[in-house]
Amino acid sequence: MADSTHSVQNISNQLEVNTVLRGDIDIDIGIDVDVVVVVVVVVVVQNLDTRTSVMKKTDKKRDNQLRILLTQLCDTAVDEIAGFQWLTHLVNYSRFPQSLKIVVVFDNQTNLARFSDQSRVQQCNKLQFIQQLKAKLASADIQFSDINQHVIFDTETACEQQHQGNWAARLQRH
Repeated sequence: MADSTHSVQNISNQLEVNTVLRGDIDIDIGIDVDVVVVVVVVVVVQNLDTRTSVMKKTDKKRDNQLRILLTQLCDTAVDEIAGFQWLTHLVNYSRFPQSLKIVVVFDNQTNLARFSDQSRVQQCNKLQFIQQLKAKLASADIQFSDINQHVIFDTETACEQQHQGNWAARLQRH
């Protein structure tokens, strides 16, 4: 403990008394180490806020565009696909579109298996759904070399059994 206090005091002694962290902020360092820590944290948070607020506007536009496209697809799927329940998307906008994942949820494994069976003649199967999704995303200039790497199929029953119905916890694993 004495070593870390001594190190902090040495660092404080090496700094000028009036240190300028930003062009418009003068900070009196003095001996009070707690003030230095608080000031540094505040400046870091302010810088992060500035950085994220610049990205948020673009991200919100992208997210809104995705939400609209996926809602259209969802509305169609509810009518055409037996057992289809809902879909959502997960994305890290700093790695967009590579990080985009579309999660498609069915009521149970039986209906998901029927949907995935390409040999069955039905209104809409997995291949057709993926093609519709790909076309929707392409209309927003979002394209992938292999869209299958960005689509995850899941079921309500699996979530209930494995995560007690907690979709937030389940989606974190993707």
